[in-house]
Amino acid sequence: MGLDKNAIAELNAYKNDNSAQIDFVKLLQDHNQVSDVIYVKKTGNKLLNVSIPYRGKKAACYTIGLQTDVGSDEYMKMMGLSVAELALSKDMDSKTGTWVTINNQNWYASVIGATQTIEFTGTGINFNFFSDTRGGIWSFVVDSGDPVVVSTYSDPSVMDNYASIASGLTLGSHTVVATFMGDDPAHVPSSGVGTARGWAKHTAVGYETKFTFTTFGNPDGKNPYKVFDVMPALSNTEYAINATIYGTEFASQFFPQHNGIPTVFAVDQNVYFDDDLVTTWTPLDIDGKPFKSVKVVQNMLAKHPDDPTNPIMEIRTIHTFNALGVSVVVKIKFLRKLLLGGSFGMMFPISTSFGKQLITSRGNRYDSVLIDGTTNDLVTEGDSATSFAFINNTGTLGEKDIVMAVTVYDPIRTYRHGKVGQQTPLLTLKHNDTTYQKLYPRIYMDGTIIEVGDIYEGSFTFNMGELPMASDMLP
Repeated sequence: MGLDKNAIAELNAYKNDNSAQIDFVKLLQDHNQVSDVIYVKKTGNKLLNVSIPYRGKKAACYTIGLQTDVGSDEYMKMMGLSVAELALSKDMDSKTGTWVTINNQNWYASVIGATQTIEFTGTGINFNFFSDTRGGIWSFVVDSGDPVVVSTYSDPSVMDNYASIASGLTLGSHTVVATFMGDDPAHVPSSGVGTARGWAKHTAVGYETKFTFTTFGNPDGKNPYKVFDVMPALSNTEYAINATIYGTEFASQFFPQHNGIPTVFAVDQNVYFDDDLVTTWTPLDIDGKPFKSVKVVQNMLAKHPDDPTNPIMEIRTIHTFNALGVSVVVKIKFLRKLLLGGSFGMMFPISTSFGKQLITSRGNRYDSVLIDGTTNDLVTEGDSATSFAFINNTGTLGEKDIVMAVTVYDPIRTYRHGKVGQQTPLLTLKHNDTTYQKLYPRIYMDGTIIEVGDIYEGSFTFNMGELPMASDMLP
């Protein structure tokens, strides 16, 4: 379907006016380091962590891959983002005394006076351990300093617990000695007085990532260690088409799936680390591997569960991760006549714990702190705002200097300018719950009829980086 003369004139005016808008992705690229490499970890079957450094060992750690819930489909989608520090994980270098080590990843000292020792290069160190109602206490001494006491008691048990032993150390070589002190004075072990266990993680066959210690500031650190979440897991970003087959009584479904019913299936699905095609997903990576780029290329078919032999959409997407962020291209060709519910493209979810305000390229701000499921239609933005940034003005872990941004580089197609079915106003901000907030471009309104051969296209880039005093520096 082509554009009429009025629509073309409107789009030309839009293009002329677009130069006045802020590109938040470009702003972050200008104010953060452009790393020589990014770090990639295979963490499961068609599941990746991609860490993009933005300052020293600070990195934006994206997850992309298959959703592993029961009933999930085959589409590899973006599934969360965190601020991470590229760390180096190590087991204890040595131990003394009485230990039980047959419990795979969860070792424990059983007699008071047992020790564990590690030497490391860096500026900080965390201790990793299992904890339960049998746990006792360790006393850690860093470089002959004051002891740091850590209890491995908890109720309920925690499989992957941790404690900070030291931070802010001078970059260099350090020695840590931990001594098992027995029962936690505040908690009698459930197994009886004097029976406490000094739990400590340790790698083993099948537990290759369960190291005793995580060290920070090491120049060789390649393993992302989450500091805080920025984007939530399991909230779609690329597209969400709500559709049923026209003229049927079939229930409407989301593509990709939202409710445990698979709807999108692979024809071809290729992942490239630089120019190398990934052909195996095992063994899993212990540390991130350095590459210039990661490309995820997918050719998919959407199938309605009530008529699975006749595909209703051909879906092709490309995700490219590099030092400048994550660029996404989407093209959907409709193969059957469909009746749509409200459908979306280029969605921008943000963790409620991080995103306190949304700023648009038009210079407007919207609070994103409600958690009641209400929506805020961004009428002022029309369908011309092209760049968006979430910021934080309350955090204590460095959140106030972090900006998460997305820029739409083909708004005419991504927003479906001038096309039938585009909802007005286009943009709405949903205050979903304590987990996430979400910006939705409503590219198809409820009740839109799609004809065979219709096409949807979108392209956009995400980037996260540091901008000191972001709330004051941005418009």
